[in-house]
Amino acid sequence: YPELLVQMVRLGEESGNLAVMLNKAADIYTAELELLLHKVSKLLEPLLIILVGVLIGAIVVAMYLPLLQLGNNI
Repeated sequence: YPELLVQMVRLGEESGNLAVMLNKAADIYTAELELLLHKVSKLLEPLLIILVGVLIGAIVVAMYLPLLQLGNNI
């Protein structure tokens, strides 16, 4: 377990406010998780846009390549 959580549980047990300390710990870790997810989504957005562009480009090339080859055979 993270050291911060251990210290918060220990302090909550000693003071008799374990539920309050666990709620505070949950709030802290929820905020950290939301920040991490926000950063990851910011990194994934451009990668997904590039991936979709490459896929669409491949489909367009696959559709027009036979037509261009027919033009060369005539």
